[in-house]
Amino acid sequence: MNKHVGRKIKVLASIIMWVQIIAFVIAGIALIISGEKLIRFHSELSVLIGVGIGIGVGILVLFAWISSWMLYGYGQLIDSTQNIEEMLRNSNPQQPAQLTYNNPVQSSSSYQTGGFYFCTHCGAKVPSNQPVCPSCGHSR
Repeated sequence: MNKHVGRKIKVLASIIMWVQIIAFVIAGIALIISGEKLIRFHSELSVLIGVGIGIGVGILVLFAWISSWMLYGYGQLIDSTQNIEEMLRNSNPQQPAQLTYNNPVQSSSSYQTGGFYFCTHCGAKVPSNQPVCPSCGHSR
């Protein structure tokens, strides 16, 4: 059920967008046809109404397209998160994939990544071969 949920959400966003676009175009055509029946005797007014309906339908189609971005983006976010989790799981198969968020300034020990660490006192980026932070003088 939850497999490929990001892709399913993106497909749903596309379907909703196309259904809205088709509905707006059909409604616009219906309004133009009914408007012609109502204003048969004033030709210049019917042209103006037809142009107004056409512009209105164009704006609604644009709205349908733009409104689908949020749902599509949410599906993309889920896909990206699942890809990151899978990469983490594949990098160390013995350990479960776990995302940890450390604030280097608030942690009690230095937060180290490849080739450098962050000072626990001021948060400065320090090369890992230096035991003392050059910014504040705090030692590891």
